[in-house]
Formats: sequence, C-alpha cells, structure tokens
Amino acid sequence: MFRPLLTILGYRSSGHLIVDIIRLASTVFGIVVGVNLWSVSKLALRLLMIDFAISIFTRLLSIILFGIDGTAGGHDVAFSLAGETASLLISFVWIAYFLTSARVKATFGANL
Repeated sequence: MFRPLLTILGYRSSGHLIVDIIRLASTVFGIVVGVNLWSVSKLALRLLMIDFAISIFTRLLSIILFGIDGTAGGHDVAFSLAGETASLLISFVWIAYFLTSARVKATFGANL
C-alpha cells in the first residue's frame, strides 16, 4: 500500500521509456488500489490482483530488456537484474499472502 508513495519518492529511471511509463501508470493505479483496500471496498482484492499482474508484467519486461542491454554491454545490468528478480519474487510472496491469509479472508470475506 505504501509502494506508490515510495516509488514516487525514490524514483530512478529504468533507462527504458516504456517501462518508466508503465511504472508511472502503475503508481497512480496503486494509489487507487490502496484507497480501496483501506476502505475495504468490494473491488479491493480484484484491483490488487490487477496491480500485482501489472507489477509482474513490468518486472518481466524489465528483466528481458536488461538482459538485452547485457548482451549489448549495458552498465549495471547484473545489479538491475537482481533487483528486478527480487521484486518479482516479492510480488509472488504478496500474492500468496493475499490468497491464503486468514486475516484477509476475515476482512474481505465473500469478496475473495
């Protein structure tokens, strides 16, 4: 829920315009998702899963583009790949939490 704010405060360009545009749109969407989660909206978890899907797509796209950069001799590619891979794994952990958590089920109930 704090990811959008942290993204804005600590933004660092990926070096790829399409990734940066998707991340900006994802940040704005993340704010909408956060408001829905805090207000326990019926759409909150569906919006959250869409947000995770966008995040995963963006991370995979970044990994592919950084891999292409690596073959072209781009700088800091290994560090960028490691960061994107870690972010991808964290997204999967959060998805698992939201799908299996008793607290989430108690809060959102039938909206799962």
